[in-house]
Amino acid sequence: MLIKVLDKLRKSRNSRRLRSSCDYRARFSYSELFRYSGHLAELVDQVEFWQACVMMKYFNHL
Repeated sequence: MLIKVLDKLRKSRNSRRLRSSCDYRARFSYSELFRYSGHLAELVDQVEFWQACVMMKYFNHL
C-alpha cells in the first residue's frame, strides 16, 4: 500500500521533486519508510473515510 501511495505522489502535479530522473524509491531508506508508513496509512484511511462520506451524501440526494 505504501508503494501505491508513493506512486500517486510521484505522479501528482505537486511532487516535482519526486518526478526527477532519480528513482524515487531510492530516496527513502527502510527506516524512513517504516517511520512514515503509519502516518501515510492514517492519511489514506482519512481520505477513504471522507470519500465514503461524499459518496453517501451524493447517493442520498438521488
